[in-house]
Formats: sequence, structure tokens, C-alpha cells
Amino acid sequence: MEEGSRHSSSSAKNTNPWKVKELLSASALSNNIGALLYQNGEIEEAQTRFQDAIHDSHCETKKAGLTWFLRKLERQSISQSHNNNNSNSNSSNDDHHHHHHPQGGHVGGHHLTTTCTRRGSIAEAVLTHEEFCDEKTPLGFEYFYEPLTVYQNEDVKAAAWMNVAFLQYTGESSLQTVLETLQKAKPMHNSALLKAIQQNNLGVIYFRLSQTKMSLDCLVEANKCLDEFRISNLDSSVKEEQEEGLHPTTPTLSSLDKIHTHYIQMCVLLNYARICVRLNNTQKAMALVDELDLMAKTLPTTHSNYLHATLLNRMRWMLTVANYYIRGMIHQRQENLTTSLDLYRTFLQKARHDLGHDHLHVATVLYLKGMVLFDQRKLHHAMLAQLASLRIHESHQEKMKNTATTTTENSSSESSSTSTSITFASSHYENASEMARVMYSVARTLHDREEFGDALRMYNRTLVLQKELARTVKEQNNDNNGPPISVDAVTTLCNIARVHHIIGDIEACLRDNYEIVSYAKLLSGGRKHPFVADRLVVLGNVLVEAGKMEDAMKAFADAARVSTGGDQVRSSPFDVSSEGAASLAKAGLQHPGAATA
Repeated sequence: MEEGSRHSSSSAKNTNPWKVKELLSASALSNNIGALLYQNGEIEEAQTRFQDAIHDSHCETKKAGLTWFLRKLERQSISQSHNNNNSNSNSSNDDHHHHHHPQGGHVGGHHLTTTCTRRGSIAEAVLTHEEFCDEKTPLGFEYFYEPLTVYQNEDVKAAAWMNVAFLQYTGESSLQTVLETLQKAKPMHNSALLKAIQQNNLGVIYFRLSQTKMSLDCLVEANKCLDEFRISNLDSSVKEEQEEGLHPTTPTLSSLDKIHTHYIQMCVLLNYARICVRLNNTQKAMALVDELDLMAKTLPTTHSNYLHATLLNRMRWMLTVANYYIRGMIHQRQENLTTSLDLYRTFLQKARHDLGHDHLHVATVLYLKGMVLFDQRKLHHAMLAQLASLRIHESHQEKMKNTATTTTENSSSESSSTSTSITFASSHYENASEMARVMYSVARTLHDREEFGDALRMYNRTLVLQKELARTVKEQNNDNNGPPISVDAVTTLCNIARVHHIIGDIEACLRDNYEIVSYAKLLSGGRKHPFVADRLVVLGNVLVEAGKMEDAMKAFADAARVSTGGDQVRSSPFDVSSEGAASLAKAGLQHPGAATA
């Protein structure tokens, strides 16, 4: 294959595949065998083969046996693929097929044996992908999940490391472990496509680790690699045609090549657009989505086997995500709320049809739809969308807790039980974080609807979850200093204090504000900061209302001492400086709107 990489289903090359295999080293053959074993569900054996490829465990005298075994697996794969084609043509009216997510990375061969569902072939492609990735990849991102085979010996170690990383990603390994494995893959300079895959997957991992800048750098590099691939592919095709005495034309790849090169290009464009939205670069994000949409129009209309059909449907789903989910976020950030709402509604219609009403992707966009309706001040409809999103998240969290409880009960010692608990929290941290955001949005909507009792209950539920998430982060970082707190928790606590003040519970409001000041000092590192001064002013005003004048004067004096100059004492407990909160974020916090939401 061009650029030295090719996927596990690449036995259908236009050139003679057996001639190519005779030139491969024993390590390359081991890697390719591992890719096929993985597709057959033999995970542990595949892992062993990838490790053999990395460490050159086979001597060249064993090439004949490895070549024979590889040919055997490829014949079985082709036969199985044909059987699936015939099976799918006869099962279009079957009842819905329930997909089970693999535990510990065991797939059980679903990639070859999954049948079409009642909801359609795109649903099958999406759900099959999630069987591999266990719903770990956030909506709008695509981790390149196909096992890699190689047709140039210099690419074998890079491909093998990337295959090991894929097994870790679909298993129970931490994101940090996957990151370290991917970084060991060092594609050759002339393997632009292989390097693009590596950088794409690194970009996804960095995003999930909340390292947005690193994620952007990797995706920019992946896009550059794809530009190099397209240029080199064009140049080599023109050169070959000129040598054969043909007129130079646009290079034509086989249908198989088109499918896989299109897939990685769409992965990079989708991920790049999503990270640009996160960084509020809406103009660049829109350009990338337009490019992806244009590329999708050149997708092959035919496929040679079942695996290619699944991949094509996966790309069609990615196009749906780009055109409705990402475009919706772009218009939302540009405050084109009506357009954004229409795009979200269209996405929800398609996602519910393909994935079902209880899928996490549906919950994600229901939350965004609710935020648009909130900004339009359609509070009743906003709350309905947010509550629907929350119901889906609660259902998934309950399933996760049941799984964790079962695993913990089966642990044979206290140490193994503790390890299981931390792994569970780490594995599902992102889903819990999104659930906390949804709960907070429900509380805010109830707050604005002046349903203060319900709002207070929802704020308190949100605060409990946010503290649990902060505790998880501290455990993962081995940080034993101070209480578990985050900017999100401070934001929620500020609104709890507001509600207590509105309903006249001054004592509760005082407790809240003392806690807020304590957390603000911790988050600012004990340095002078306008946000800390603002919160001390708020505390002083509440103390005045409570008739505690000495404590109030002490709070105002503390505010004057920690202010950075130019701050004025405010007369209302709700008059909080957004500029001060923004500068607190620069001191190391993530959300500049803390305590002003």
C-alpha cells in the first residue's frame, strides 16, 4: 500500500498479494497475523503476535511457516466475509439485535459476525464501533480503530505499537498507558498515512485527558501528514503513468484503498473541527466541516465485502455528526440560535432512529438543545430537554455502578477492591462529568423559573457529584492536600448561597459563603486576587444582614487586604465581578465564569 500501511482486510490488493508477502520480514508477518487474529476474536493471541513484531521474536527461518499461517487466516477471513454478505442480504427484516459491550477488551469476533439491525446499516456500523471502544470516545471524535497491517518492513514496529495501543484503548488500560504506547510508535518519514493515524489517535487521547492544546497540535500535524500523502500519491501516480506512456491523470486507487484513505481523512477532519469548536475557532471549524462534506461526496458507492460496507456506513455516520452536531455547536457559539436548534433537532431525529432513545449521544445533544432553548428564554421546553438528557445519564450511571459493585464483590482482598473502585471512577469520569453539567443546567433552569425548592435540591445533587469528581482527580494525581474542590463546585455553591438568600435562610447563606471564601483562597493559592476580594465583600454584606457587624467589618478589611487595587466594595451579595472570576481562571482554573453563572 502507498505510504507503507494497510489495514487487516487488505488482502484484496490489485497487485499480487503473495508476491508482496514473500518480501516481508518475520516481524511484519507476525503483526499482520495478529491483526487477523484480532478480527477473529482471539485477543490474547493477537496481543502476543504484536509483541513478537515489536521485539523481533521470530527469526527469518520461520518465515515460511508464518506466511502459510497468514494465508490460512486470510482465506478464512474472506470466506467469513462472504458468509456475512449472504447473511445480511437475508436478514434485513430481522428483529433488533442487541449488542453487548466487551469486557476487558474481549470482542468475541463481533466485527465479522454482527448482523444488520432493524434500525439500519448505519446503526450497525456505529454500534459495532462502540463494541470496540465501549462508548469511550466522545461524540464528535473518532479514534481510528482498525488493526493495521503493513506491506513495508520499515513500518512494522510503528504499526505493531499502534495495534497494542488499540487493544489497550478498547480494554481497561488507563488513558495515560495508551498515550505512552502510542508515543512509542515512530512511523518512518515516508509513511505519511501511518503517521496521520498515530497523530489522529493521539489527538483523541489528549482531548480526553483535557490537554486541549496538545490535542490541537496533534490534529494539525495529522492534517499536514494527509496533505503530504495526497501530494505524494498524486506525484507517484503521475510518474508511473508517464513511464508507461500514458497521459497523466488524477490517480485512481482501488475501491479498497479509497475506503481506508477516505476513512482516516474524515477522522482527522472531524476531530480537527471538533477541537476548533472547543477553542471557539468557529470559522476554521466550519471550513473543516465543509471540506469533510465535500470529501464525502466522493465516497465509493460500491464495496467488495462486508467489512468495507460497515466502514462506509461508519463514515456516513461521521458525516451526520459533522453536518448536524458540529455545525449546530458552531451556530450556537455564533449565537445563531434558531439555526442551531434546527440542526440539533435533525441530529436527534437521526440518532434516535439509528441508535435508540436511550443512547448517550442522544443525551449529549438533548443537553445542548436545552441550552439553546434556555438562551431563548423558553425555560419550560429547556427543562424538558435537560430532564430527558439527565434521565439517560442516570440510567447509564446506574448500569456502571452495578457493574462496579459486582466487580468489587468478586475481589478477593481489600487492596484489589480499592483498585477496582479507582479504575471504575477513572474509566467513566467523562460520562459523570457530562452528567454533572446536565444536572447543573436543570438547576439553573429551575432557578430562573423561580422554583427555588426544586432548584436547591438539584444544586445540592450537582455539588455532591462535582465533589466526587474532584476527589477522583485528586486520587489519580496522588494529591492528598486540601479538600476535593473544583471551579464547577464553587460555581454551584455560589448559586446555592443565592437561593438560600432569596428564600430568607440567612444562616444557611452564611455557611455557604464562608465555604466559598475558603475554597476561593485555596484555588487562588493564597495570593491576592480580585475574586477572593469579591467573595469577602459578599460575605460581609450577608453578615451585615445577619446583624454581625464585627464579623462584617473583619470581612471587609480582609477584602481590602487581598484586593489587587481598583476594586470597589459592592453593596449587593449578588454583585460579583465577572472580571475577577475570569482572572481567577488565569490563576489555574478552567472556567472563567465561576460564581457568575
